[in-house]
Amino acid sequence: MYKEEKNVLDFQSHKTMLHRLLLSICAFMIGALPHPGYAQPTFPTDCVENVNNATVVIETSAAANAVQKSPLTEGDVLIAVTPDGNTCTGETRIDSSEPNSFAIAEQNPQTSAPGYRPGDTLRFWAQTSTGDIYELTPTFQPCQPDENLCVDEAIYDRNGIYTITDFDPFFLPVELVSWQAFVDGSTIVLEWETATETNNAGFDVIMRPTNEPASLWEKVAFIDGAGTTDRPQSYQYKFTVDAPGQYNIRLRQVDVDGAISLSRVLHVTVGTNRSLFLSPIAPHPVTASSQVTVKSSIAQDVSIDLFSVTGQHISTILKTKLRTGEHRTFSIDAASLSSGPYVLSVQGKTQTVSQLVHVVK
Repeated sequence: MYKEEKNVLDFQSHKTMLHRLLLSICAFMIGALPHPGYAQPTFPTDCVENVNNATVVIETSAAANAVQKSPLTEGDVLIAVTPDGNTCTGETRIDSSEPNSFAIAEQNPQTSAPGYRPGDTLRFWAQTSTGDIYELTPTFQPCQPDENLCVDEAIYDRNGIYTITDFDPFFLPVELVSWQAFVDGSTIVLEWETATETNNAGFDVIMRPTNEPASLWEKVAFIDGAGTTDRPQSYQYKFTVDAPGQYNIRLRQVDVDGAISLSRVLHVTVGTNRSLFLSPIAPHPVTASSQVTVKSSIAQDVSIDLFSVTGQHISTILKTKLRTGEHRTFSIDAASLSSGPYVLSVQGKTQTVSQLVHVVK
């Protein structure tokens, strides 16, 4: 279905069983908060309806340790996600005042989206109030012979009760600083850059037609990563599609232990050529005010936005309509920004381009 061409460039490259018995295995609906995402994975929205669920008990020690070991705080959102990171199967909040529990859903025709399947590996993500996303590795309380529903490993078991005694949190392993796509006829060209990589096995390129269900992502290719490096890496991947139309594309980063993180989704329309071009930011880093020029090769509406590197929308700099061949220069004002990295995103009709912005004050 796809014809491909790829290039990789190195740029100097969670007190007792009583608590569990009080947790009846009953079906209930769990909702989710919407979470934006960018360089780190996007928190899945709309947690699935709980059917044939299992229950996760988070001991106070696990919550306290998660807070102590990372910037996570009381009340931060914690979710269980499917192995691919695409679907939330249950949600709670970090609470070290008393043992906490929540149900996790199984894949079932009655659910609103796929949940866990027997044998799937459980995954837990948490997001801070500032948008940073952590993957949490659980330690489970050992099961006793008479505890029939107890499960003490991270493998999904219908109606199982998992008691987490500790969490080992860590940031997901790749700092993705640029991620863009453009179209050349029937060819989609993807370009992305990383600032650092830790145990990065590589990237799945996944895609679906925009009008298809959100669960129907298809793997297009796997691109080898750079393992562990603190040197910037640049990647490019090209492939052709059989039919014109609108497509959603994202990267699914896979580390050597199998953990997965997701990029934000890019939207492309096949059948058109590259239409947006960004100049370098000058001066850079931004200390007061810097300028960038965007050029459009077609007439199109353009939205220029600033995001945190974890996907939080900071501000809309400009919404405008550009004529064919028009250049438009705009400013990035550091007055209302804190020092640190940001992502400048320009969304047009057929492509999105982005640049990393460093603010120094």
